[in-house]
Amino acid sequence: MIRCHLEGDPYVDPENVLTYIPVPGDVFYYHRSAHYYRGTPYGRLVSAEIGIVYDRDTRPQGPRGPEAVNLFAEISSGLEELSRACEAMIYEGQRELVIERMDDT
Repeated sequence: MIRCHLEGDPYVDPENVLTYIPVPGDVFYYHRSAHYYRGTPYGRLVSAEIGIVYDRDTRPQGPRGPEAVNLFAEISSGLEELSRACEAMIYEGQRELVIERMDDT
């Protein structure tokens, strides 16, 4: 699973698509409100994140245990290539990830 912080920490109301156990290909949104954790993890009091699940046995986890996340998209192609790239980042260091909207045409 990879996570990236969103600029400005936008808040989106939770929908009915909450899960503790996302599967490969799921894309989720997570919001951590102020003072949810003691201190400021990653230097942030409030945090909004997008997570991409690329492998099995993924469970979003925080200091208080499993975190429910809001599913809002699914990767329908190229998941194997994404998985290899994400696994390579574990050993080679982080890379920039660009998320763009794609036309259905």
